Amino acid sequence: MPLIKKLLIAILGTMALFMFVSLFLESQWEIKREIVVEASKEKVFPLINSPRNHAKWTPWDRNSDITIVYSFEGPETGKNSAVIWNGANTKPGKRVITKSVLNEKVEYMIYLDNKFSARGELVLETVEKGTRVTWRDYGDLGWNLMGRLIASSANEQIGYAFDKGLMKLKVLAEK
Repeated sequence: MPLIKKLLIAILGTMALFMFVSLFLESQWEIKREIVVEASKEKVFPLINSPRNHAKWTPWDRNSDITIVYSFEGPETGKNSAVIWNGANTKPGKRVITKSVLNEKVEYMIYLDNKFSARGELVLETVEKGTRVTWRDYGDLGWNLMGRLIASSANEQIGYAFDKGLMKLKVLAEK
């Protein structure tokens, strides 16, 4: 058997194996992190309800891509306000606030590279030492088998970014 034929069979076999394994992975995914901020919900809420403020504490900033550029559309805060980003090392995206409940939570949609979308929320809860901020993104990949493989390993990487962003939010809110 020529080498090329063996190589082709190995590649196709590996692809078939990954597709088979993907069938057994969950189509639903969720990434969730939280932090306690020593500030009131009233002080934290404006930081999560404004795309302009979100750009100040997002983990995906000029430290991760010096070419990233932000633009904004819609109202300055609340429902239908949006941040749009693009950079040489960052996929273009848009985050639109879909629901805003004063001093309680902000829900949003994220659109990445015109290929992927996800839902998310930032929830505020009063606790003994201030405000618990919970950041959660979630979605359903349906029959996107490659997406299922990627999502199964994304929790750690994106979760790390969420932790970094929440720490930046904490510093801002506690000033």
